[in-house]
Amino acid sequence: CFCTTEGGAGPTSADSFTGTIPFTWWLSMESACLYRKNAAFLINELKDIPEIQLWRYSLGTDDVPLFVPLLVNPIIRNGLRHALIEKHIYCPIHWPVSALHGECNELYDTELSLICDQRYSTKDMERIVQVIQDYFKK
Repeated sequence: CFCTTEGGAGPTSADSFTGTIPFTWWLSMESACLYRKNAAFLINELKDIPEIQLWRYSLGTDDVPLFVPLLVNPIIRNGLRHALIEKHIYCPIHWPVSALHGECNELYDTELSLICDQRYSTKDMERIVQVIQDYFKK
C-alpha cells in the first residue's frame, strides 16, 4: 500500500466533501493503508452501478478516506440506506438538511456515506458491495 507521511504535529480537519484526512501522527501507517485499501475496493466494485454516482472514481496519493460518499437519486437513497441498515451496515448521512441551507438541497438529499476505516476487513467491504448490488437487482 502506498501512503504518504505528510502532515503536521497534530490532527487536521477532514475535507468537508470527501471525508479525506491528511496523514498525521495519530493515524498509523497501517491504519491509513487499510482506509485506502477499503475505499479503493468500494470504488472499484461500485463504479459500474448506473444508479450510483461516486464522488471520486480514484484515490489521490495523499487521500486517506474515512468514508466513500455515494450520490444516489433521493427516491432511491432512503431505500438503499434501509437495506444496508437491515443488514447491520452503518451508513450515515453526513450532511443533513437544516434551515440554514436554503433551497439548494441536492447534496443533502442524495448523499450516503460508506464507512471504510481500519475496523473493517475486505470481507466487510465485500458484504457492503453485495448488499448494494442485490438492492439494485430487485
